[in-house]
Amino acid sequence: MDDIKKVKFKTGMQAAFAKLIYYFNRHIKGVKAKNNLRYSTDRDGLHKLDIAYPKEKKDGGYPCVVYLHGGGWTAYDKSLFRSTAKELSVKGAVVFNCNYRLAPKNDFADMQADVDLIVSYVKQNAQSFGGNPDKLIFAGDSSGAHLCALYVNGAFSQNLPIAKSIIGCVYFYGVYDLSTVGGVEFNNKVAYTKAVIPLDMPERERYLEKYSPINYICPTLPPTLFCSGRIDPLNAGQTEVYSRALQDMGVRVERLIFPVDDKTAEHRFITFSKCAAAQKSFSAFGEFVKTLVNGDKQ
Repeated sequence: MDDIKKVKFKTGMQAAFAKLIYYFNRHIKGVKAKNNLRYSTDRDGLHKLDIAYPKEKKDGGYPCVVYLHGGGWTAYDKSLFRSTAKELSVKGAVVFNCNYRLAPKNDFADMQADVDLIVSYVKQNAQSFGGNPDKLIFAGDSSGAHLCALYVNGAFSQNLPIAKSIIGCVYFYGVYDLSTVGGVEFNNKVAYTKAVIPLDMPERERYLEKYSPINYICPTLPPTLFCSGRIDPLNAGQTEVYSRALQDMGVRVERLIFPVDDKTAEHRFITFSKCAAAQKSFSAFGEFVKTLVNGDKQ
């Protein structure tokens, strides 16, 4: 079994375990959920999402969170983040917790195409769940944060119509510069990078530049909240560098960076919704959303 297959098997087992945990720990007061809705008429069933939304309706609707899961662009599944989605929803948002096509069968262009499909679904269906389709927040962890940042930065740098609906971003320990991430040691690094960025790829450096969000920053980007731990090997070279680049560009940036001795802030902490770092991040998310809804963008 090669590296990629081993990772997919391991993470598949983790996803199955997460579904079992969710079944016994799925109730969060004030939040409802619908799972495994299709956002595209694909034949293989990969284009599915879950929706967590407040039971109580709100005048004007709640902001809508487009959440993309991590997993090195290669593994994991939205089912691991169902409790996370509910924890975010209870803070006052309709959360669309989404799957997307994975490497190595698919590449970054395919994943970005899926984000387009997700956004179209959210815009068309948000009001059915009490959401406001003109108040979008993009959120994700690790590789999911990368895909969100790539989409949002592209929309704003190209002045696309969808940019007018995006009011904020929330990134958990993401990847923002593919040209530097190869120098960092992290779990399953070889399998992940080999799957999505083959070493023998023609014009590999240009490919890394093309799909690095840091190369598309502009002063009109929306307010962004970063949550990460200094214990995370990706924090210094990714979260810290990227968040400073946004701030230097004039973008409103908020950071929740946990100290190096906080063991609850290791990579993937947002998956474990009851751990201390996750709970503090949910609280920071709630406060951040309040400022976005109140129109305090600067």
